[in-house]
Amino acid sequence: MSKADVDEDTTSQIQALESKLATWEVLERRVQENIDAAPSVITLDVGGTLFKTSKATLLSVEDSYFHAMLGSGLWQPDGPNNTYFLDLDPTTFQYIMAYLRTGIFYADVLNPWEKAQLQFSVDYLNIPLAIPATDSAKDKFPEWKWDPATITPGMKLSEENRVVHALQAHFTRGYYQWMNVRGTLVNPTHFRVRIDSLSDDTFVGLAPVGNPQKNGYFLRLKNGQLRSPRGNIAGQYHPSGLKATDVLSVHYIDSNISFGKNGQDLGVAFKVEDQTVELFPSVLSYAVVKVTIISS
Repeated sequence: MSKADVDEDTTSQIQALESKLATWEVLERRVQENIDAAPSVITLDVGGTLFKTSKATLLSVEDSYFHAMLGSGLWQPDGPNNTYFLDLDPTTFQYIMAYLRTGIFYADVLNPWEKAQLQFSVDYLNIPLAIPATDSAKDKFPEWKWDPATITPGMKLSEENRVVHALQAHFTRGYYQWMNVRGTLVNPTHFRVRIDSLSDDTFVGLAPVGNPQKNGYFLRLKNGQLRSPRGNIAGQYHPSGLKATDVLSVHYIDSNISFGKNGQDLGVAFKVEDQTVELFPSVLSYAVVKVTIISS
């Protein structure tokens, strides 16, 4: 091959490379323009649960799904209130949001099923996060008990303070009185209880030390109604409610309180406004009730 042929071939390769670089620069510019044009606050619909966060938080991990979602111009909000739908597990998605926001991931509170769901989600979202392998010694729900110092008349504890029960309503001074007990966990990220028996006015949730019936965040088990420091919330959070033998889980992460029934996430129920207040697992009831702590 002559020198002229070599020079011509080299020139062609350089021109081809320059063309690709120019095309790539145009593409990068278009992606950045699309990202800049996106609103500063983004709402995601994850399996029916809404997560609202800043654009900066979503883009905190380079080359993730969210960069393509906001930068390619191919995705548009297609849900009510301009939401982007993601067919992922909503129960564990809050851990992804916390990781994007802080760069810290804490896995000790997750059980094996939650870890599997979370690993699928981060792989789908192209977030380079390896979920730690299951360790049966660490993957249990936190150990705790009902606090006998907090139990009110009419209720009793058994099985080393893991079971609280009342066989009848507590009537005194001419009135039926609320019965209540708190757990020993302070601001728990999650806990589980089994509902062994309940009445029309049995509530489970999180409450502070003082006046839980007015200051707590509760789910009314019979009909799925919510009760907060602002009073009863209109509408029913989970209309089918819970029945005896159902397992109720309560999650408190990033100021959000959510509930789950038999492993099914019911979505965010409350947003705690004052996060300086210590909250404890609590049972509130007017009549018959039996609730058992599950720590595994």
